[in-house]
Amino acid sequence: RRASRAAAASAEAVRLQLRAGFAQAAHAARAAEEVVVASEQAVEFAAEHARSADRSVRAGVAPPLDVLRARTEQVRRESDLAGARADLGRARLALGILLGREGAVRVAVPDVLPEPAGDPAALVPDALGRRPEVRAQQEQVAAAEDGLRASWARLAPQLSATGSVFASDVPYPTGDRNGWRATLDLTWPIYDGGLREARQRQARAELATARAAEAAQRLAVVQEVADAARDLDVARERLRLADTQRSLASDAAASARRSFEAGVASSLVVVDANDRLYQADVGRADARARLAQAAIALDRALGREPPSTR
Repeated sequence: RRASRAAAASAEAVRLQLRAGFAQAAHAARAAEEVVVASEQAVEFAAEHARSADRSVRAGVAPPLDVLRARTEQVRRESDLAGARADLGRARLALGILLGREGAVRVAVPDVLPEPAGDPAALVPDALGRRPEVRAQQEQVAAAEDGLRASWARLAPQLSATGSVFASDVPYPTGDRNGWRATLDLTWPIYDGGLREARQRQARAELATARAAEAAQRLAVVQEVADAARDLDVARERLRLADTQRSLASDAAASARRSFEAGVASSLVVVDANDRLYQADVGRADARARLAQAAIALDRALGREPPSTR
C-alpha cells in the first residue's frame, strides 16, 4: 500500500510537470505570434522608408545610396518575417505534439500580470505540503520503516495452530466414523547462517536511504521555490524595462522618420531607429513570455496547477 501511494504521488508529479511544460510552451508560442506581428510592422516601416527614400532621391535631396540602403533593410526585414513565421509554426506544432495531435495547435493564454512572489521562506511550508514528490518520499520512508519492523519480527519465535475434522464411511479401530485433530507448533530458528541479520541490516540501509532521499527532496523544493521566486521578480523587472525601451524606441523611430522627411537626417539614422524598434518589440515579447513562464515555474515549485488555458 505504501508503494502504491508513492507511485500515485510520483504520477501526480509527472502530470503537474507536463501541465506546467505545456503552459510554458503555450506562452512561448504566444511570444512567437508577437514576434511575427513585430516583423510585419518592421516590414511595413522598411517599405515606407524605401518609398520615402525613393521620393527624396527623385527630388534630388538624397543620394542614391539611401534607396539601396532602405531596400536592403526591407529585404532583411522580410527575411526576419519569414523566420518568425517558421518559428511560430514550429511552436504551434510542438503544442499539438504535447496534446497528442499531429497538426499545429493554437492555444490562447490569459493575459494577466502575475503578482510579486513575496518572501520565499513564507512559501516553503505550503510547497512542502503540496508537492507530490515530497509525499512520495514520505511514503517510501514509511515503507522502509515497515520493512525494518518486519525484519525484527523475523527474529521472534513463530507460533502456529492448525485444526482439521475428518469423516469416513468405514469405522476406525475405535468404532467411530469421524474425528478431529488440533496441533499447536512453536518454531524458533536459532541459526540460519546470518540470513535474518543480513535482512535486518539491509532494511536499516533502505530506511537510511529513504530518509536521505526525503531530506534531499525537501532541500530541492526549498531551492526550487527560492529560485522560482527570484526569477519571477527578475522577469517582472525585465518586462518593465522592456516596456520602457519599446516606448523610447518607438518615439525615436517616429522622430527619425520625420527628420528624414524634412531632410535633416540621413537614411542610416532611420534604418538604425527602425532596427532598434524591432529589437525592442522582440525583446518585449520575450520578456512577457519569460514572466508568464516564471509564474508557471513558481506555481510548479509550490505544487499548484498552472493557470488554465482555453
